[in-house]
Amino acid sequence: MDAADRLRKRLPAEPSDRELNVFGGAILLDEYLRTRLVEQVVHLDDLGRSVGTQWRAPDEAVSVAAHVGIDTALANNSPEHVVRALYRDASDAATQRASFLSIPDLPSAIC
Repeated sequence: MDAADRLRKRLPAEPSDRELNVFGGAILLDEYLRTRLVEQVVHLDDLGRSVGTQWRAPDEAVSVAAHVGIDTALANNSPEHVVRALYRDASDAATQRASFLSIPDLPSAIC
């Protein structure tokens, strides 16, 4: 049995309140795994784009990453800014994203 098989068997049995000690404190296991999934989706997409290869993450992974991103945006910005960034045309959306993410000159290609 390889490591992936062991994890498939072990993770469902872990308690929902299990905490992991990480740099700066503790985090629930489910939240920790979501952060790792976001990191994989975002960085592998960046890597693929930088070398001119299309890399497609599984739909479930992209969905988790998108939801985490929206939740993070809502936690740090007004709901109106988040809605505008998601649903306005490209020129307006780029301005809104730059505004609510506090990133100057955010490329309009990021959607």
